[in-house]
This record gives sequence, C-alpha cells and structure tokens, in this order.
Amino acid sequence: MALTPSLPVLAAATASLREHDLRHPALRPPRRLVQAVLAAAASHARGADRVPLAATLHGRVDISEQAVAAVVHDAARDVAGVRSRRCRIDRPAGAGSGLRIQLRTAVAPGVDIRRAMDLVRRNIREAVAASVGVVPGTVHLTVEDLYDD
Repeated sequence: MALTPSLPVLAAATASLREHDLRHPALRPPRRLVQAVLAAAASHARGADRVPLAATLHGRVDISEQAVAAVVHDAARDVAGVRSRRCRIDRPAGAGSGLRIQLRTAVAPGVDIRRAMDLVRRNIREAVAASVGVVPGTVHLTVEDLYDD
C-alpha cells in the first residue's frame, strides 16, 4: 500500500506528542480529541469504503462508511455511561434496503448494560434513518470493556 503524503506528517506529529506525554505525564488530551484523531487515522488508513444506498434513473447514490459511522458514533455517545469504539457498516448481499451496523462499545461501571444497549440501538436506528435515509436492517452491539474516568 502506497503512503499518502499526509501519513508521514501524522507519524511525525504522533512521535512529537508521545515525547511530550513522556515528559509531562500529568497532561492528557481530552478523551474526545483522542477518539477523533484515532477515528480519522483509521478511516484514512483503510480508505473510503462506500455503501450503496439507492439506484435512480439518474444514477446511483452511495455514502461513505465513514459518514454513516460518524452518525452511529454520535448516536451512541448520547447514552450516558457508554463510549463508542470500532464501528463497521456494510450492506450484505440480498439484504434489501437494510444496512448492517456493528458497533463495539465500552460502558462505565454500574451501568445497566441491557438497558443502555437498548437505548444505543434505538438511537442508532433513529439517527441513521433520519440522517442517511435508510433504516438499518440489523444493529449488532458488543460491550468489550468497562472504563473508569
């Protein structure tokens, strides 16, 4: 895989930040900033996968997986005690109009996981339908960790 011109810049910035963090362990970037940087780096590394939404007389309509994932992450963040992590979006063959969404999450200790995941799933379905115009076929959620702040 060929490196794009921005990857060496990202590598240099990352090395600089690591050195700074080692010299100043009490200083930490905001959690949302770290998540945003990691999401941007991951999407840049894998490229812009496209999810076909519709075919019209005038052509096809596609949306990037990254755009749908951003909607999913925002919807999950609206539930207290839940952090969204890795998100995967695809449209399985023969799935009709439904998207398959897979989201990995972490929850705070003491959170009612079943209730929180029901809220996350509802939020995701509503947000994707409103923003993308497609009701997700399935929303698979995995709680992979507990976090402490």
